Amino acid sequence: MKVSHALNFFSHSVSCGVRFLVEHEGRDKSDLTTAWFLEFVNKWFNLMSSRHPVMALSKCNRDVYEESVAHLESAV
Repeated sequence: MKVSHALNFFSHSVSCGVRFLVEHEGRDKSDLTTAWFLEFVNKWFNLMSSRHPVMALSKCNRDVYEESVAHLESAV
């Protein structure tokens, strides 16, 4: 799979679209699990690929760092 296709699929926009379909179009509530997974992978990818200290795993801002680590630990 090409990375660009994966980035388009595992995105915040697609996650929001799935949530919208569940809330307004009567899709099955189990689709919210898919929305959660898409959002989780999106945030993971952003953390792993970011070179900017604000988003990356940087100890410049201790609160953001701890939130990011907690997000990564929730997958384990």
